Amino acid sequence: MILAGRVSDLRAASPTRYLEVATSGPGSQRWIEDVRGARIIERRSDRIRLLLQDAADLPALAASVSALAGNVTSFSLEPPSLSEVFTQAVRR
Repeated sequence: MILAGRVSDLRAASPTRYLEVATSGPGSQRWIEDVRGARIIERRSDRIRLLLQDAADLPALAASVSALAGNVTSFSLEPPSLSEVFTQAVRR
């Protein structure tokens, strides 16, 4: 057995987090440069999804996004999906 427990607990226990930010109108994605330890997973003109490897200072990050990205319509931080948790466990 690789992992056992409730799905919500397994997802929450992972140190990995995904940040997704959606914007509308003119803006910049320069704020991404302020996110240490982040890797771009998906980028579109109005949305970006990042894999965060390290704990991020969310209040500072939100302020940076707000100042540089234009009108922020969505800002979410999510744990990995169950399949991503399983993949991480298998790789260990």
